[in-house]
Amino acid sequence: MRYILFVSVLALMAFPAKADSPATTPAATASAAAPAPSAAKGNLSVVKLSVGTAIDNKELSGEATEFTSVGKVYAWAKVSAEQAPADIKFLWTVDGNKEAEVPVTVKYPEARLWSSKNVWPGSWKVAVMDGDKSFAEVSFTIK
Repeated sequence: MRYILFVSVLALMAFPAKADSPATTPAATASAAAPAPSAAKGNLSVVKLSVGTAIDNKELSGEATEFTSVGKVYAWAKVSAEQAPADIKFLWTVDGNKEAEVPVTVKYPEARLWSSKNVWPGSWKVAVMDGDKSFAEVSFTIK
């Protein structure tokens, strides 16, 4: 049995695959080795997106759509990604003006992610984005 294995290994060494074979080109071996962070296009779904006043044990607390006298609001999202990692961003706007873009990497197929922002009175919106595509958005008001 050892002799057959040894002869098989020698045969493979003596007759390597052709250099132009797709399986042995550097590009083919590099792409098969480990996936790099990908864009989320067509690969992401937002199960839930909410805003609240705190994050406790990776969960949102103080969930509401109208706030008074708060200094900071958290946008919390539960996402599913067919291929992780994937890059997304939280886009914060107030009264139609972009306030912040917070990039986040979805590292696992199921993930809970959040972003926070110091807020002031106005009509706010937070969207989970990939480039120009919005996967989900939530609106809230600060009085």
